[in-house]
Amino acid sequence: MAREMCEEILGEVNRAGGVAADIRRILIEQPGRYPSIEAIAEQLDIYPRALRRRLEAEGTSYRSLLSEVRMRLAIEYLRKTRMTNEEIASRLGYSDAANFRHAFSRWTGRNPSEFRGEEGL
Repeated sequence: MAREMCEEILGEVNRAGGVAADIRRILIEQPGRYPSIEAIAEQLDIYPRALRRRLEAEGTSYRSLLSEVRMRLAIEYLRKTRMTNEEIASRLGYSDAANFRHAFSRWTGRNPSEFRGEEGL
């Protein structure tokens, strides 16, 4: 099911285009193991500084892309699975569930349990 959700999100990302879409794809393909911007630059065969400039030209940054991918995956996990906050936190690369809950609240204004309750799971 997690693979299916990742493929669905990848389909959306691929329609967007640009270097930001390439980075989103890399991040979604490896949930929980998020490489550094330097590692991604190497994968894309571009210098890290040039990658940062291209992202800036697209109006984004590696940090915001990473946050966006984590948020999208978290929402999908909460909507479509019965995974605990601890399991979701681990899948998203957070050191513990509390850090995940804080990030989710920042993204959505609600905690994961409230969100899941509103979604009917």
